[in-house]
Amino acid sequence: MKFTIVTSFYNGSKFVSRLYEKIKAQTYTNWEWVVTDDFSSDDAKEILLYISKNDRRVKYVEQSHKKEMFYNPQRFCREAEIIVQADQDDYPLPKALEVYHHFFTKFPDTIAITSCGNLFKENGDWMNFHNPNYIDKPNMACGYLTHLRAWRNNPNIKYDFNPNNWMKYYYNDLSILCTLEEQGKILNLPRNLYYYNYRDNSISHSVYGNEAVEEGSELIKRVNERRVDKDIDTLNRYFEPIHSESVCLMDHHLNNSTEQLKISYIDYSIDHKKKQILKELFFDHDFNINKIDGNEDYAVFAIKTIDDLEKFTSTREADIVKKVQLVIWDQAQNQYTQEIINRISSMYPIYYHSSYHCLINIMK
Repeated sequence: MKFTIVTSFYNGSKFVSRLYEKIKAQTYTNWEWVVTDDFSSDDAKEILLYISKNDRRVKYVEQSHKKEMFYNPQRFCREAEIIVQADQDDYPLPKALEVYHHFFTKFPDTIAITSCGNLFKENGDWMNFHNPNYIDKPNMACGYLTHLRAWRNNPNIKYDFNPNNWMKYYYNDLSILCTLEEQGKILNLPRNLYYYNYRDNSISHSVYGNEAVEEGSELIKRVNERRVDKDIDTLNRYFEPIHSESVCLMDHHLNNSTEQLKISYIDYSIDHKKKQILKELFFDHDFNINKIDGNEDYAVFAIKTIDDLEKFTSTREADIVKKVQLVIWDQAQNQYTQEIINRISSMYPIYYHSSYHCLINIMK
């Protein structure tokens, strides 16, 4: 299986080398990179031409008009097997292609795979988590489903491109999503496979601002109107049952590793089906459920009630904790939230953010 990564650069010369290095660092090596410059005023084109001359896996293509490849990537890679979308300020994590390859092989009827991403500032500081992809019937196109990543090349895909709307915020992702879902299932992976830069001067922030949000809402409405008579289960919901559990397994260091890390997930109420799906999701790690011996690279304790907290604090596991990240989903509705925060913060320095359950992420 070969992956064709496509990227259109616009005044993105400072991103070219960094993205190239991230692509070269992929643990799965059967890839090519198709790039173009979108009529920039900087030297992005010169840098891209230089790289393409020195690496035969990199192919530079010319466009006839702006945003041509951005909206119609398959026009420039008609022979591609799998197309991977990468914006100029996106950076795939080292195992991204390896994970895509695994699940495209495991689910041959899947036409596309979306994944989660972490958000970084331009200086490299990690800002926050992205919640896992999910499918919500009245709002299927919103949020993280629009962060489209990889799809099988298909001659029946025709992008709904409006040249008078070429700079609008959501149009690219939603347009491709609409056409793909009419051709087959979309698998949503609730784990991080890439990260991208938060930039105050990006088009969506500096040019459109609130208009981007308004247009996104309008496009989502249009997309959902097209789906009125469609069965939501045509989308692949395989990982949906572990949506909340996967939140705690999105640590940057875990997902950025090229090693087979040892992970333990402690949740005494988890059922057998969820155990199996979690293990499948993290097939590339030594993943154990409700089992810990102190040699973990990464351990997670699900703290949903005070009883769960008592179990954690009364066992030897609490003694091996080196770093705690407290993840709290829907804090207002969890009657134990404040007590859990108080108890854990009295024992460890913690970092926490909004999430579904109270989960303690532990890294040694």
